[in-house]
Amino acid sequence: GNIVINKPLTIDGLNKKAHIVGDSTESVITIKSSNVVIKNLTIKGTGESHEKTNSAIVAQDVNNISIENNHIEDSLFGVFFDRVNRSKIIDNYITSKDLDVGLRGDGIKLWYAHDNQIVGNTIEKSRDFVLWYSSGNIIENNIGRHNRYSVHFMYAGRNLVKNNLFEFNSVGIFFMYSSGTTAIGNTIRN
Repeated sequence: GNIVINKPLTIDGLNKKAHIVGDSTESVITIKSSNVVIKNLTIKGTGESHEKTNSAIVAQDVNNISIENNHIEDSLFGVFFDRVNRSKIIDNYITSKDLDVGLRGDGIKLWYAHDNQIVGNTIEKSRDFVLWYSSGNIIENNIGRHNRYSVHFMYAGRNLVKNNLFEFNSVGIFFMYSSGTTAIGNTIRN
């Protein structure tokens, strides 16, 4: 890293032994094309800028992105979907940099992102899992541990939060200026 993807393609690390390592100054993978698949990789080494949202994977103004079965570590933000629709974040392990909880980035962040599937991810020792101005998303079968917010909705409606396990976090599911979301079958404890 750091790499920019500006055409449709698939990067498949097969067994997570393939590493994409950033130079600790910016985001590691920036996606600027629709129809991209990133899977089975180990991704690490972002910068530490909250202002620039330094992320392991950031996708901007695109659709049909699939982020599957990756191991993300030493990354301020994990996966950031910035105006990304009809895409997937599935079966990833995400952890942040070793910082105080308020200084870590978000494991998963959606910004004006609609009709996405966020399924089967594990987020540990991150800050938040956050959805801002995002609707029609499915958040299902995820695990969140030792974070601040399990899931934080801000101006985000009509989402489904189903069968997730959130434990050892400071806050459970937080709906701020959000309506029309269904939360069912979730476990929030400790």
